[in-house]
Amino acid sequence: MSKIKYFTAIEEILKEVNATETIWLEELLDNYRFPKVAFNTRKKYLREYIEENPKKLEKISGFYPSAVTIVNLVELKLAEAISETNLNPANKVARDIVNAIAKPILENYLVTSLDENITNGNVSISIPKLMDFLQLEFTEFLSSSGNGLQSIAGALNEHLLQKAMLNAGMDETQFQKTGKDSNADFKIYSKVKQRNQLGVEVKSYHARERLLRGLQDIVGHKVGFGFFVDAGEFNSHRTQTLLQSETAAIYMPQSTLDDVEFEAQAMRTTQTIAFNSKFYRPIERFVSDMKYFCTNDELPKFG
Repeated sequence: MSKIKYFTAIEEILKEVNATETIWLEELLDNYRFPKVAFNTRKKYLREYIEENPKKLEKISGFYPSAVTIVNLVELKLAEAISETNLNPANKVARDIVNAIAKPILENYLVTSLDENITNGNVSISIPKLMDFLQLEFTEFLSSSGNGLQSIAGALNEHLLQKAMLNAGMDETQFQKTGKDSNADFKIYSKVKQRNQLGVEVKSYHARERLLRGLQDIVGHKVGFGFFVDAGEFNSHRTQTLLQSETAAIYMPQSTLDDVEFEAQAMRTTQTIAFNSKFYRPIERFVSDMKYFCTNDELPKFG
């Protein structure tokens, strides 16, 4: 059966799903329109179909798409290409998509697992039994079914950033997404002067200790990037510690940066590629800064 025939089968099945409803993954792949091939083979073609038609993801429950597919769907929902100026809104749309994928999976699991304890939509369960459920069954669920979602969420912010750089005209000669065992999540390459490399450590919403550890692991020039939501994580004491990691800059949403205490906002880096510039910068200028680095071997002055 050719790829086109698989895609046609999927289209026909999804057309039968009411506009306000979804179809579960297993029900879709067990439909008579599919040939009697291995489940994973049918799932592979569904994944390819969703990659080409990301909007159709919203019609399917229980399916974990790739991070690339979610990023493509984000652009469709934004009705514009992802760029440095809309990175933060894009991240919020992506988070809503991930939550929409997770909610029916989690709800279905809880209803099935706690069926005997549910009456009229309310759960009544003793604390010892609830503790057993959380420690045993629910933990096992998170480590199996949850893994697909966790891997997507972990990679999603990096893919959003990668998309913004690609859309701005940057290519593989200017940046590279590194592997899991590499220090830094991205490497940015300068083509002039000393031809420096710049490591980028990407985090999600909270810095905690992971941001500092990640930056300390990077050898050479480096910056941090995150969709940070808690300005309190970047007080003057914490900022001094981050500066000691020999980091040139930390990028965060402008809305978060505005709430960082004044003393910390004013602190400056002594690193040669951004000497005497303010340490904290808005993510809304990240891509422009990286393009500048590629052609000038340093970050543009800031503040």
